[in-house]
Amino acid sequence: MKNYKEDGRTLNGENADMLRNMPCGVVALRLQKKSKAELLYYSDSFASLCDLTSDELDKIYKENGYAGIHPEDSEKIKDYFFDNKEEASFALPAFRLRSRDGYIWIKAKVKRKQEDKEDAVYYVACMNAEEEQEWKTALEEAEKANQVKRDFLSLISHEIRTPINTIMGVSELSRQNLLGSTPDLALSLEYIQQLKDAAAYLLTLVNDILDMSKIENGEVTLRMEPVDSERYLRDINALIRPLAEEKGIRYCFKRLTNFHKTYIGDGTRVQQILLNLLNNGVKFTPPGGEVSMTAEVVEQDEKQATLKFVISDNGIGISEAFQGSMFGTIPQESRSPGAPREGTGLGLTISKQLAEMMGGSIRVESEPGRGTTFSVFLKAGISNEDVISVKRQPEETPKWNFNGVRILMCEDHPVNRMVAVRLMENTGCRVDTAVNGRSGADMFFMSRPGSYDLILMDIRMPMMDGLEAAKKIRSMDREDAKTVPIIALSANAYVEDIQKSLEAGMNLHLAKPIEPEKLYQLIYTCIKKKEF
Repeated sequence: MKNYKEDGRTLNGENADMLRNMPCGVVALRLQKKSKAELLYYSDSFASLCDLTSDELDKIYKENGYAGIHPEDSEKIKDYFFDNKEEASFALPAFRLRSRDGYIWIKAKVKRKQEDKEDAVYYVACMNAEEEQEWKTALEEAEKANQVKRDFLSLISHEIRTPINTIMGVSELSRQNLLGSTPDLALSLEYIQQLKDAAAYLLTLVNDILDMSKIENGEVTLRMEPVDSERYLRDINALIRPLAEEKGIRYCFKRLTNFHKTYIGDGTRVQQILLNLLNNGVKFTPPGGEVSMTAEVVEQDEKQATLKFVISDNGIGISEAFQGSMFGTIPQESRSPGAPREGTGLGLTISKQLAEMMGGSIRVESEPGRGTTFSVFLKAGISNEDVISVKRQPEETPKWNFNGVRILMCEDHPVNRMVAVRLMENTGCRVDTAVNGRSGADMFFMSRPGSYDLILMDIRMPMMDGLEAAKKIRSMDREDAKTVPIIALSANAYVEDIQKSLEAGMNLHLAKPIEPEKLYQLIYTCIKKKEF
């Protein structure tokens, strides 16, 4: 840094520290006359701005502090500076300043330091005009991004509060009914269903938010596996048809071409895309309307196929203006007075990005009052191997009977632990509990070999998490440590989370919140369908 005297004091002290830390280039000048100024100081950042060394700057500005200004701009700046010298601060017009590669455009602001107008020191903060515009543009973009975040958080807050309000309100109504003089059982069952619906809706919101975050951070991994096309399409239809019929909507499916028996792809993500669009069709189509899906193979060779799914409805439709932004971060349109507004609309954004990850795309055609058509194009690999079919349980809910089954459950949250234990005890299980992974591993170690038929292991716990606890159990020197089934319980249900559970030695992964039928099915699977 170049330092000069300023009335017997150097600029090495507090002033220099302040100027040294400023992001722009700073010089200190004292006017000698209208056409000449003495350079008292320049900061390191000024040297960096000009891309010149201290020796080069000293040589240029030795005789005159204006010497580095482009000849065509020099008189203008001198006149402006001199005319405004009595002002406490002012901005200079843009000018060109000497640099290593010639000249750069500068925008500068001036501040007078001393009250003595005849011997004042002027600090000039210089900034590259082109970089300043880039910074302004970046700042504007950052502000737009922040506004999108604020709008998104506002929307999410509203959407999350809605089911929470339902849960709290209906819980109180249920309490009042049960404590009333004449409890109504039918009304209690109605309240329970409303609570379940609100909880399921809240879970959908959370999953959408997590999916969106994963996609934006590039953390979604496609799980490429064989998919039986016949069974796959049948399952999707079986999921959407009851929803449509419940609302009084006709659902139609038609396969326009023959499909290869087995494709390679992420069946779960494809189902997520199609069900998102089908659910929207049902949601925004009034009773008496129709939702349909067609499926066809548009291209296929020995290794790959392009599949096309067209999902149409004759519902309320989407405005042309909204169609251009409907796949954005905050896509939900203010449809029309009285129209349903459930959900953040993130399903559309997620579906589009997942389709693009699979080498496909989603197109939309719609007209308000006439309905909407989504065309989904997806790439899939070709497989000549049959998918092994797993025998399913009967459609009607079976009477699970696990009398004699002893389970060790490791779960730190008391309410989660209570719910899971009671669900299992209702089927005859005997359940021992541990409040963290270390306690669970110790309980298994102290038990007699073969005592436990199954271990349920939460992942996030204090003292020792579920992954470490599973590894510790598997490393124990006893025969059942290698064979006892361990099911991971976790709110994290992504492919990479499941993989971590498997790598830790667990057999299966059950995502929270626990669905009783899935829990019972996994218990049934893990004890190898033994009759108790």
